[in-house]
Amino acid sequence: MKKRINFTGRKKLASEHIDIRINRQKGQPYASFVATFDPALTNGLDKDAKVYVEPYAISSSMRFDFGTVSNPQMPADTMLSQLDRDDSFLFRIKVVDESGQVGRILADANGIRPKDVQDDGEAKKSLFPVHWVDLGELIWRVDYDQNTGPVLQLTTKVNELPNRLKNDPLLQGCIYSQALREVLWILVKDNDFDDDAEWVKNWRAFVLKLTGINLEENPPEDDEQETFVEDTVRQYARVYNFASKAKQAEEAQA
Repeated sequence: MKKRINFTGRKKLASEHIDIRINRQKGQPYASFVATFDPALTNGLDKDAKVYVEPYAISSSMRFDFGTVSNPQMPADTMLSQLDRDDSFLFRIKVVDESGQVGRILADANGIRPKDVQDDGEAKKSLFPVHWVDLGELIWRVDYDQNTGPVLQLTTKVNELPNRLKNDPLLQGCIYSQALREVLWILVKDNDFDDDAEWVKNWRAFVLKLTGINLEENPPEDDEQETFVEDTVRQYARVYNFASKAKQAEEAQA
């Protein structure tokens, strides 16, 4: 299992102590958010350190001042008016020591997915979030960030693509299988992501359920990686029967 050293001494904030909810009100041009923290989140941190919440989406971000560790306060206005779009918000939490001339980040959390404010249950977590963006002449691509994990980007140019992707097993097999292949290569090749990141745990759990292989305890050796990736993609295709379903759909239309 990979071990990483935090040379900056920066603490990772536990996401289970963070609750962020998106509020979309009819008639309002932008969504807003509510963020609450369990006191355990900042245990052991300087009580005078500042707490910041940073929502972001695609290439835009905002910063909100949430007071200090000892006196957290939510701003009166948390409108997400400067973000690119409202269907793919993620959040960062930073605790910053501003006692010196240059602020020092004492602790942070990245890639936090919010709930809807009406949701009283667990947040809906997507293993492979989909973002609809302008990709030029590309139909799809996998975008990857070490903190937040892989995202499947799909073009906004084809109006029928959402419906077709939902109902066409041929298109599903072509896009999802290849996208999975790219994610698997990230899991076995990237040496810089955080093993404790939620997205890493979720993807490893998916692979374990699909193949029985525990990537944390038994990662494939360099000469085994290609076989692992291809076998996993084949198993994925077998589970979802893409080719068989595509054939059935073709025969139904004949």
